[in-house]
This record gives sequence, C-alpha cells and structure tokens, in this order.
Amino acid sequence: MFLHIRAKAGSRMNRAERAADGTLTVRIKAPAHEGRANEELLSFLSRELGIPVSRIRITSGHTSRYKKLEIDLDETEVRKKLGL
Repeated sequence: MFLHIRAKAGSRMNRAERAADGTLTVRIKAPAHEGRANEELLSFLSRELGIPVSRIRITSGHTSRYKKLEIDLDETEVRKKLGL
C-alpha cells in the first residue's frame, strides 16, 4: 500500500497522529539533517507496524516534509496498528 504523510522532524517524541485536515502527521525526534529523520521515520514505523524496515520504502519526498511511503502490509492492518 502507499501512504502519504507529513513528517515533522525535531519533535519531543516519535508519534503518528491525524491532523485536523485529515493528513497523517508523523512526528520524529531526530533532526532533518543528513537523512537522520528519514532513518528514524522508517525505524519508528517498523516498530509500530511490527514489520522489518526492509518492508517500508520512501518512494518520494526524501528531502521534503511531504513523503510517499510504500509499505508491504495490508491497508487495514496499517490503519489499525497506527490507530487511524
């Protein structure tokens, strides 16, 4: 499945939440410097979804806060595990 998110680096804690406009926002503690936030984003989603990092891929938005992710998991499972 493909998932569109808004990533916010430099947050106090890692968490996923639904914004008022319906956008999925993932807050990441790591700074947006040299790919650290992207690495932390993939690691966080891997833990939350209970799948290996190798099953999650950033397909677009590597240097943007708006990202498109490809996740090798059923959409209903993703929504359930992220509480969406």
